[in-house]
Amino acid sequence: MASKQAWTNKIESIYHSQMDRQEQLWEQLGLQATHHSYHEDDDDSMKDGIRKMHRLLADKAGVGAGSEVLNIGCGGGGGSVWLADMRDASVVGVDVTQKFVESAREHAESKGVADVCEFRHGDFHELSTIPDDSVDVVWALQSIHHAYDYEAVSKEANRVLREDGMLVVADFFQASDDLSEKEQNRFEFFNETTKSHTVPIGEFESTLEDAGFSKVVSEEHTENVIPFEKRLYRVSLFMYPLLKLIGLVGLGSETAADDMKSTYYGYRLIKSGARKFNIVEAQP
Repeated sequence: MASKQAWTNKIESIYHSQMDRQEQLWEQLGLQATHHSYHEDDDDSMKDGIRKMHRLLADKAGVGAGSEVLNIGCGGGGGSVWLADMRDASVVGVDVTQKFVESAREHAESKGVADVCEFRHGDFHELSTIPDDSVDVVWALQSIHHAYDYEAVSKEANRVLREDGMLVVADFFQASDDLSEKEQNRFEFFNETTKSHTVPIGEFESTLEDAGFSKVVSEEHTENVIPFEKRLYRVSLFMYPLLKLIGLVGLGSETAADDMKSTYYGYRLIKSGARKFNIVEAQP
């Protein structure tokens, strides 16, 4: 595994390269989200599903008027702005991608919540600008899979939370260590391409406990994100062969084809039961 700085730089580079595509999607949705939507049935639109994801996590974390929230890996700021706008929370968002931070600040201004939404370019492994015992909620929506060191992130989350605070994490994990050779190979490719560090859910729960969290509750919600994953999968079935062919004649990049291949693998790992989506709540 690369050094933490090299790892972080690569994550920022990946998201910088995808920024034009992200901004097009945000414009289509009318929402600035960089995560999966949550579906209670197949008829839910992506926009409704994104709002449902925000509501679900906010309810679990008890976010309400006056709550102070730290959003680690805040992306383009959609979740942070939603928390400020819909729950009257005060939010600090941290992300390693400078372009995301700049876009999040503009988004907060456009929604009239810039006075209660602050965005900082930083690394969630080292939250040096956040004092001890200073926030009610640490929010990590599909960001912690990018952690280089889960132990360091967990300890920082515990440090900044108040005694009655809550960490809420929603992300993909390995179901267990018991993987077939095919699943291992697919995870290796997926993790390397997306700069993810997908760990077994049991390992993450133990890491939180070792970091000082006394109450850790985990629920699986894979079925609720499959409709979103299926959309990506269908795109990959068409785009991967096309991008591979374009690359063979020197007109495309291998990176673009690898992105589609990792999307395909991500879905197949879900279908084989090796990759699952969990929401984890933890209290200091």
